Amino acid sequence: MPASLARPTPPPGRHHSGAARAAELDDRYAAAVTISVAGPVVAIAIGFALALWVARGISRPLREVGSALDRVSEGDLTTTIPDPGTRDEVGTMARGLRRTLASMRSSVAEVLRQAGRVTAASQELSAVATRIESGATDTAAGSQSA
Repeated sequence: MPASLARPTPPPGRHHSGAARAAELDDRYAAAVTISVAGPVVAIAIGFALALWVARGISRPLREVGSALDRVSEGDLTTTIPDPGTRDEVGTMARGLRRTLASMRSSVAEVLRQAGRVTAASQELSAVATRIESGATDTAAGSQSA
């Protein structure tokens, strides 16, 4: 029999019987099955953890902006709109809401200024009307005595 076809002999000091070889192959198979099952399970767990992290990264800023919107809808124009510090849709929405709120504050301040002017003009008109009434009363009284 040629040497290339001869059965390999185990290294010195290691003699394998058929049962020992079968046990070694069973151990290798069990390790391969464990790795084959554990790998996808670990990958799924990591994927689930990443999904939670991303979901919280989106939902937390949305809840904060939503809470601020609730306060504004209740009439609190002093509300501070949180800055999520992102350049995504949530960040764009928060920046737009901040600009809108600043515009609303400016509009309310202008209405209050104009209301103050109307109040002052109303008081002046009331004073003029009182003087006209007084003058008319005096004129009427003078014409009756004449």
